[in-house]
Amino acid sequence: MLCRLAVSLVLVIGLTGLVVGCGGDSGGSAGTICGPGTHNENGVCVVDSDDGSTGTGTQTGSCDGIIEGDYKIENQDDIDALAGYCEITGNLFIVGQSTLTSCFLPALTVVGGELGMLNPALTSFSLPALTSVGGLHIVSTSLPSFSLPALTSVDSKLWVDNNYALTSFELPALTSIGDSLKFSVNSALASFSFPELTTVGDYLQIDGNTKLISFALPVLTSVGGDLSASKNTTLAQCLVDALVKQIEAGEGIGGDIWFAGDRHRSFRGSTNNTDCTCSEGGGVLEATCD
Repeated sequence: MLCRLAVSLVLVIGLTGLVVGCGGDSGGSAGTICGPGTHNENGVCVVDSDDGSTGTGTQTGSCDGIIEGDYKIENQDDIDALAGYCEITGNLFIVGQSTLTSCFLPALTVVGGELGMLNPALTSFSLPALTSVGGLHIVSTSLPSFSLPALTSVDSKLWVDNNYALTSFELPALTSIGDSLKFSVNSALASFSFPELTTVGDYLQIDGNTKLISFALPVLTSVGGDLSASKNTTLAQCLVDALVKQIEAGEGIGGDIWFAGDRHRSFRGSTNNTDCTCSEGGGVLEATCD
């Protein structure tokens, strides 16, 4: 088995255009599928021009409206009511009902508070214009994969937890996270990619993702708190060690480092895959595992 980690500017895992489950225009770059009200431009979903056309149940066209405070999406009517709004100053929660399986908001650019996807029935979403959120929680959904192609900053926490169907995701433009970054107990997750991420303000936690074999954090140089990577039973420990070395060569890790799942236990070994050896070739570190 080969597991890879980018150690320079090389992106290891090829997650081209993971905008999954967004029906509509499938032209342009292979693998990029855009939702109604958007079109593909060089692999990125872009909002259609304001020609008066609308897609059923989607937010389309130009907008300049701002919703003050929080907003909750429980059904399609709630999505339709967001047409004409580009910003929500408070929290946006996608919760709810078994009938709500997808959410397309192609005009939304800013969520000032937390963006929380907390619907177990959710299998797809499209937020191609979203550039900034206060926090991002994707918890207990049925998403198989996702991408947020325009997101550049998360002011607070970014957590991806307990998504049983999630196999991969990418945030190709994200450069900074103000608080913690956590991926926990995503039982099908095999890979994730943050090719532009340089800074995590607090802790970094990668725990209990039992099928994880590769990740790309090629320019991450600063973690403000602890770094925990444990119980990822297929992930090569030598790749994790290389990530630690990469960060420590930059601005460093502000807290403790551990690989056993509980910093307070006496066991100080690793609960990742230690039956692997790593070697570098062409600027990419490769792990060969028994």
